[in-house]
Formats: sequence, C-alpha cells, structure tokens
Amino acid sequence: MPGTYCYYFNCNKKKSDFPLLRMFRIPVKDSQQTKRWIINCGKINLFDMEPKQIHSKYICEHHFTEESFMDPQNRLRLTSNAVPLHYSGSVSPARKSASASPPLKVRTPTKVYQKKDSSFLSTPLHGS
Repeated sequence: MPGTYCYYFNCNKKKSDFPLLRMFRIPVKDSQQTKRWIINCGKINLFDMEPKQIHSKYICEHHFTEESFMDPQNRLRLTSNAVPLHYSGSVSPARKSASASPPLKVRTPTKVYQKKDSSFLSTPLHGS
C-alpha cells in the first residue's frame, strides 16, 4: 500500500483511515525540488536522512493547490513542478476538520503574589 501516512507536519492522516486519500512521494531526483518539499512540509529533520529514506515519505493531497494536479478532478498525478503548500504553523479555516477540538483558552492568575524575604537562605544554619 503506497504511503501509510502523511509526513506533512501535524497531519499524519493515515491511508487506512482515508482509503481514497491520494499520497505522493517526496521526490529526490531534483535536489532543489526535494529541498522545497522538505521546507514546505515543515519536517526539517528530513535534511538528516538519505535520499532513499526521504523517498519513502509521502505527503497527502490536502497539502497541494488545485494547480498542482494534472487533472484537479481526479488528483491522480502532480505536475512536474508541484510543491506542497508552505507549512505556516496554523490550520486554515478551509482545511480544519469538522471534528477539530475547540481552541484552548488560556487563563492568567488574578491574584498578585508578593515576593517574600529570602535573605534567611544566605544565613548559615550552624555557627562556627
């Protein structure tokens, strides 16, 4: 089964969970294109891998624009210059899943704490 999961940062969609999901190998023949894929997918640890290891990683169809596909309706093949969308560290509203968790709310303490006198810490416990 080609591509068991998507290697794009924070994606990890599995082929077993989404059987119709299209997966695309990270290309290694053109080093400049490989570099663009690695940077855009947000997994810079790939730079430490051998080309054979990199080529065994896949990116799912959700990380490409419509223009990246030879036939956008079928999404079977990428154009020769296709590159995944640049990972921005956030999820765009169009890409969020319906079951996404609500955003976390950060609460800050309202009580003000006073710094206590800690000069006793520098005093020796036993006299000389």
